[in-house]
Amino acid sequence: RRFVICFSPVTGHKRVGPRRWKALFAVVIRRLKRYCWRKDRAFGLCGPNCRRTEWRDGLPAHRMLAMNPWEIVVPAVAALGLPAWAALHPRSQLFGSTRRGVAQACALTFDDGPNPRVTSHLLSLLERHRVPATFFVLGKYVDQCPALAAEIVAANHAIGNHTYNHPSLLFFTRRQIIEELNRCEDAVFRATGRHSSCVRPPFGFRGPQFHSAAREVGLSEVVMWSVSGHDWEPQPAARVSRRISKVQSGDIVLLHDGDHRVPNADRSHMIQALEYWLPRWKDSGLQFIRVV
Repeated sequence: RRFVICFSPVTGHKRVGPRRWKALFAVVIRRLKRYCWRKDRAFGLCGPNCRRTEWRDGLPAHRMLAMNPWEIVVPAVAALGLPAWAALHPRSQLFGSTRRGVAQACALTFDDGPNPRVTSHLLSLLERHRVPATFFVLGKYVDQCPALAAEIVAANHAIGNHTYNHPSLLFFTRRQIIEELNRCEDAVFRATGRHSSCVRPPFGFRGPQFHSAAREVGLSEVVMWSVSGHDWEPQPAARVSRRISKVQSGDIVLLHDGDHRVPNADRSHMIQALEYWLPRWKDSGLQFIRVV
């Protein structure tokens, strides 16, 4: 009888026992139930537990409740992700106040210069459209091209500190950060006779020690950005143009007239994008100011 029921689709009458596919599904479901029961029991035995007191027959009994593993994973990921966001994201204010916008105007900023191949052309373009800007310079390039740094100041643009060698300051000690900033300040003062009053950390990376180091050097403001052209690699000018097309009043725009890795870098894609947008921004009534 048992043989006929189990294998009736093959040997028995069609009305006797379930069809073959139903029998197979029943076997699979039973195995899944046993597997899930073992997994639930394993989580209950190996997971962190909390105690809950229950009353049975007038006496307290302690029952161990298994904690959901996600209750551990999610807070752990958040605990690791929050410091990373605070150190890397330009909007973060957790490790200290930063500036990401300007009032009722737009600020163009240029990093990693001065660059003899680009900066002179860029200064001419800005003068043609009467647009002031802020240049966050590298001390090593200021030492190589002091006359170009002086030309930036003579054109009534602002100069900011971008460290001497453009290292990632995330794991630098406070003393190492101060040394980098001071070397850049010394180079700027030798070339222009002025000190910078603002700073931008390389890559935007800053740890909790960065702001106090900048204040000790005399840099009152840490400047980040709200719009980036992502122009540090050679690329078609149309890509840079598309990224900065959303610029509006209140934005600080990040662009690059140099490259911290090599001198005399090609930044023609950035120049072409600005040649397209500067007259259109001016015609639309957008005002431009220096960050400081």
